[in-house]
Amino acid sequence: MSVRGPCSAHRRRDAVASCASCGSPMCGACVVSTRVGLKCQRCTGERAAAGAGPRRRPALLAGVLTLVVVAAAGFALAGRGEGPSRVEEESTSGPIERVVQLSGAGRVGIAGTFRLPERTRGRPAPAVLIIPGFGPTDRNGVPSAGGEEDPLYRDVSHELAERGMASLRYDKRGTGQSVLPAGSTLTFDDMAADARAGIDFLAERTDVDRTELAVVGHDEGALVAMRVAAGDPRVTAVVLISSPGRALVDVIADDFRVTGGDASADRLREVVAGLLATGTLPPREALAPEHRDFFPADHVPYLREIFSIDPVAYARDVKVPALVVRGGRATFSTAADAERIAGAIGPNAEIVVAPAAGPSLALVREPGTAGGPPSRPGVTAEGAARPPRERDAAALERISGWLAERLVAQHG
Repeated sequence: MSVRGPCSAHRRRDAVASCASCGSPMCGACVVSTRVGLKCQRCTGERAAAGAGPRRRPALLAGVLTLVVVAAAGFALAGRGEGPSRVEEESTSGPIERVVQLSGAGRVGIAGTFRLPERTRGRPAPAVLIIPGFGPTDRNGVPSAGGEEDPLYRDVSHELAERGMASLRYDKRGTGQSVLPAGSTLTFDDMAADARAGIDFLAERTDVDRTELAVVGHDEGALVAMRVAAGDPRVTAVVLISSPGRALVDVIADDFRVTGGDASADRLREVVAGLLATGTLPPREALAPEHRDFFPADHVPYLREIFSIDPVAYARDVKVPALVVRGGRATFSTAADAERIAGAIGPNAEIVVAPAAGPSLALVREPGTAGGPPSRPGVTAEGAARPPRERDAAALERISGWLAERLVAQHG
């Protein structure tokens, strides 16, 4: 799918993409392929030589070939009902959204959506990277057990735009349009590298103030956010939504103890201990039936990394202001977890609780009530979301307001 209209530099040529930095429509002759997306020659500092001599041809071909691959992938995915093309641009009367592509770890294409608030058009805006959480989470949010999307990340992005902040949210690698090459494995290190690519993308845009960047991470994304915030001086604030404050094995074992008893929890711990010691998993048939979905055999490197993480150690390395947010009905991130994370960060940390919400800050029913089934092992909320899904508005407002105090106030 191509961008409609003429090229900004060659008015008689149709545009085939929009610049990842300035958003200008580009024809094939203007496309420059960079590690953070397709850009125009003005933003990359390149000038087209008269007649496009031999030295220009490799870059031009690379840009056009990249565009063809991206567009073809977008058509294929759209045909399967998995979202729009990676080069599609959508303009509205309010904030502007652009579908973009990053170059993640191992040069894997990471597809996302960049949202720019209208009120700051014409001047660089503060910007926030939104990092997705556990499971098959895409740029919009978390799929529920029934398949309904819970668009936490989209809601946060919209709230940020109302406060004058740009944002980038993206499909986690292996999900949506962020397709992993055949035979590749998932690793936590790669997820952290993908998030750093997101910071690079924001910092290189001309419509973003690179001195006012923040990250928002949700559950596993909160671990990634802490790692990025600790290692990248460009990050000036971090919001951690439903961050675990214990080793993941403790979190999951506690869930299994509630639903399956001590024996189930102990068996899970034995599997994790063997994984950490040997780097291998038992055959699937040897695992307890209730544990099999937690140990996919093709993700052993990722499992070994994630079960080795000490969230409190990650938190100690965070030196920027932090907002620790949790839903009062979440089991994955408890009050004690939030206290551990905030205590490790120190006086720069503040805790916010949404009392009637689950881990995505969606309001939930009490367990055992009509429409509110008991929690399942590994499911991080008690009960089911109220239909239609309602987010805790006060928590969203606190997140956006807190970030605005640290980004927009200094920016203005």
